[in-house]
Amino acid sequence: NVPLAMDPKHEWIYFSTFERDKVWRIPAAAVSDKSLSPKELGTKLEEYGQKPVSDHMAVDGEGSVYYCDT
Repeated sequence: NVPLAMDPKHEWIYFSTFERDKVWRIPAAAVSDKSLSPKELGTKLEEYGQKPVSDHMAVDGEGSVYYCDT
């Protein structure tokens, strides 16, 4: 498992590693677009911010990302 979350509007997928690291996001529509090559899909990634060590994340309707470690 890795920290992974989708916003409530299902527009963005957020992900990271367990360690203190960057949070990345990608449009959900891009992930399901079978016409995109892996290279084209990679251009859709956005660095969203930093995060503490955690194994879970959630996103609220305002785009705020919350982290926890269980």
